[in-house]
Amino acid sequence: MTNFLNNITLANLLKWREQFTARLNEKHPHFVTGYYLFFLAIYISGTFIKGTTMAGHLITQHVIFLLLAIPAVFIVLKIALFDHHSLMELTVFALLECVLYNIGYHAGDFSLFYFIPFVYGAKDVDYRLVLKVFITVNVIGILIAMGLALGGVIRNYEGIRSLYSPMTRYGMGAVYPSDFAARGFCVLMAYAALRRFRFSLPEYISYAAIAIWYYTLTNTRLDMMLMLLLFLLIIFYNKEAKLLQRASNQLITLGMYIFIGIIFLMGLCYHPGSKLLGFVNTVLSGRLSYEQLTFQKYNIQLFGQFINQPGGGAYYIDSVFFRTIFMYGLVVFIMLLILILAMNRRLISAKAFCLEICFMLFILSGAIDQHFWDSSFNFILLSLFANLKSFNDAQPEIE
Repeated sequence: MTNFLNNITLANLLKWREQFTARLNEKHPHFVTGYYLFFLAIYISGTFIKGTTMAGHLITQHVIFLLLAIPAVFIVLKIALFDHHSLMELTVFALLECVLYNIGYHAGDFSLFYFIPFVYGAKDVDYRLVLKVFITVNVIGILIAMGLALGGVIRNYEGIRSLYSPMTRYGMGAVYPSDFAARGFCVLMAYAALRRFRFSLPEYISYAAIAIWYYTLTNTRLDMMLMLLLFLLIIFYNKEAKLLQRASNQLITLGMYIFIGIIFLMGLCYHPGSKLLGFVNTVLSGRLSYEQLTFQKYNIQLFGQFINQPGGGAYYIDSVFFRTIFMYGLVVFIMLLILILAMNRRLISAKAFCLEICFMLFILSGAIDQHFWDSSFNFILLSLFANLKSFNDAQPEIE
């Protein structure tokens, strides 16, 4: 017994874990992947429900909490027991989760605390399967939410932009029409990534029809522009892939940092008397005015702060960059900058150029929406540690 206890060291525990994982993979090679995808599907379902009018009405907040917390716990077990991580990597993950819990407490939002284990836990999982789960859960969720909203079971937001707007906007079970449109854009982008930006003629026609349908229902100009941009990027993908083959991840990262800096600068410098910024503010549906108000009302905290945001035409921070630095604090904003560097390095080195374009689009859309840290919208972060072999666009494959 004494000898057994003496053998319980960190080194031996890691060795036993490696041996256990090797035997498990030999006998049940798909168990770990299935385990991850099962809990990922539950977690995405929870975050999906949280962004609909089902939350707090048809489904209680306690149930939503369980749909987020329980899968996260099981994914932490996957990271600890099944994944090939060094002791240092496991220590960094544990410390990161402790920091994110503290930030969630201050901000009143634990989204990051629950989401990061799924990013870390996707290690060696085939990313095509991750995309299929993401698309399946979202499509089923959209259909259910629409059915409940049209049936009067849950609230279906209806409104117009102004007294002069002839179009009625519908949320179709989403909290707001822009959320419904943003989800549609993300699902279309996920499907494009799954197809590696190579569409057939029927797929182009279907894409255009879906985009027009979303715009007709939501009258959301900015998301329609993103859908149109994605459509063009799919058409000219081969040219873009060749450009990305010659680009360095450092240059792409610098470009993203400059873009984020410009977004902050416009929010900081905005005032109603500026014709240029006034025009930009109008195009962005008043977002610059709220960002300027954020600078006036709040200071940047190290570990974040709670910010009351009524929404629905009242004060709300849409840009994920402003939300990250003001709500989650300087620590998470620095983490975001490091994450951008790591994502670009990972995707460019893996020659996953279609995924790199998706990441660029998420950074671009981060100027106008808040869904970057939401797993039911942002699928691209799950690629950081996943198996990307299916997405390798090596030189001979690009015409």
